[in-house]
Amino acid sequence: MPGPRRSGVPTVGGMERGAASSGPRQRRIAVGVGIVVLLAAVPVLIGLGLQWQQGATVLPGVSVAGESVGGASREQLVAVVEDLADDLVEAPVTVVAEDDEVTGDRGEVGVVVEDDRAIATAWSFGRRGGWQGWGDQLRFRTGHEVDLPLGETIDPARLEDWADQAAEQLSQEARDADLELVADQDADAVEIEVTEPVPARTVAAEDIVAALAAELEGPGPVTVEVPVDISSPTFNQVDLDTVRDAASRAVAAPVLLSNPSAGEDLRLDLAELATVLQVVDDEDAEEGERLQLATDGDRLREHLGSDGVAALEESPVDATYDIVGTEVELHDGAAGFAPDLDSAADQVLELARQEPEDEGEPREGELPGDTVPPEVTVDDIDVREQVSSFTTDLVPGQPRNHNIQLGADLLDGATIQPGQRLSLNETIGPRTRARGFVENGFIDADGDLVSVVGGGSSQIGTTFMNAAWFAGIELVEFQPPSLYFERYPMGREATLSYNTIDVVVENDSPYEIVVVAEATESRITVRFFSTAWAEVETTSGEPYDIRPGDTRDGFTIEFGRTITYPDGSTRREDPVHTYQPQD
Repeated sequence: MPGPRRSGVPTVGGMERGAASSGPRQRRIAVGVGIVVLLAAVPVLIGLGLQWQQGATVLPGVSVAGESVGGASREQLVAVVEDLADDLVEAPVTVVAEDDEVTGDRGEVGVVVEDDRAIATAWSFGRRGGWQGWGDQLRFRTGHEVDLPLGETIDPARLEDWADQAAEQLSQEARDADLELVADQDADAVEIEVTEPVPARTVAAEDIVAALAAELEGPGPVTVEVPVDISSPTFNQVDLDTVRDAASRAVAAPVLLSNPSAGEDLRLDLAELATVLQVVDDEDAEEGERLQLATDGDRLREHLGSDGVAALEESPVDATYDIVGTEVELHDGAAGFAPDLDSAADQVLELARQEPEDEGEPREGELPGDTVPPEVTVDDIDVREQVSSFTTDLVPGQPRNHNIQLGADLLDGATIQPGQRLSLNETIGPRTRARGFVENGFIDADGDLVSVVGGGSSQIGTTFMNAAWFAGIELVEFQPPSLYFERYPMGREATLSYNTIDVVVENDSPYEIVVVAEATESRITVRFFSTAWAEVETTSGEPYDIRPGDTRDGFTIEFGRTITYPDGSTRREDPVHTYQPQD
């Protein structure tokens, strides 16, 4: 019975095939495998040995940004790389714009160093896993070298911000030429202060960005030049030199404008000239004329003030008249003077442009202005002659004389313009003790003689009414008394009582009338002065319808006047009055 078979092993004739010959082959294979394993282990062992030999240092042949770090410890590596990074970002960066420059450093303009990457890479050589680390050991220890970059980059936003600031610093606005006259009124001195012109300089930030971007890729200091756009100021040195010469002449001597009238002269000393004059500009003018000295009437008025202007003026004098007795004396007026300060300012400027003939002596001209005629000339005066007069007698020593004198004083000088009315009561005013009037007799409405304050004033009324009668003006209101007194013309009487009986006349002539009244202890006279206008012819009839009385007779009287006007026309008035008898 056959025996068991080994699964998977072929047999021949009951014997295992190959059993006798498998031993030497297996040994050969084992030896080969052992050799392979040994050969493979050799580099591993060598790499492990080299890594052990490397220890905690950087492999030789490793540099960072040109600085060797081989053999450096990690702390040394970090220190070297950080120093290199600091040196890089602190390297100066200069932007030159013609004769001006702005300096910063790489860090300020946006250079950023990622030094951690360089440190990590340098430290990783020889420490990478597997064959890479062994390869590093073999390569670097057999002369291989590598120079690692610091890893700098540029931050565009920071570069643009720095370029904006640098462009602003390198640029400047234009400054126009200017000049100012500074007055010292106390010392009468003037200082000429000038502003020198400066051209505008414009540096574009984009030009700075473009210039730096190309240069910041390498290490070390960076200097770049950028273009500058230059533009001249509107008012330049030529304009300044011209106006400076003019200003120097202007304040070299005073200016004097003589007043053709009795007003004060206009004199401007040096400090005053500096106050009145100013520099104005005109950018459309030719070069050398764009800055000019100027002044005007407003500046001159402001300097002089209202009092100073008034001192230059001469007020016109109106023609006047004086009444001396029965004559009128006429006095001519005089024209005034009103300075033309606008024209005066022009003349001040013209004189200020001239070189003084004698040092310190004023440059002179005449103050321009206008003649101001008087409002009233002799031809305008209507009061030229006495046109009428009337006098009534007084008995000296009577109280009524005081009232008449006081009333005459109040009436004296009254004027009646053409078309105007004059009320005797309004002109004299109330007759009261407070106003100085005293008691005296007065004939009341019943014809009785009573005592009142201001009594006797009716004689003023009668005298005034008769002066108006012969002057030919209209008698608007008058009332003869109820009893007749022989000292007055029959009918042509006018009693007066305040708020009761008045004498009112109207000037229907074309001329002003002046009333002159004067009273003494023996008479009162009222005169009218004006221009003769109308002729008056008066009539008085004989008393009739006589009614006897114990003291005075009563009667009726007709009286009248004919007024002839310049055009030949006439007017007839025929009043009638009846006096009552007095028992």
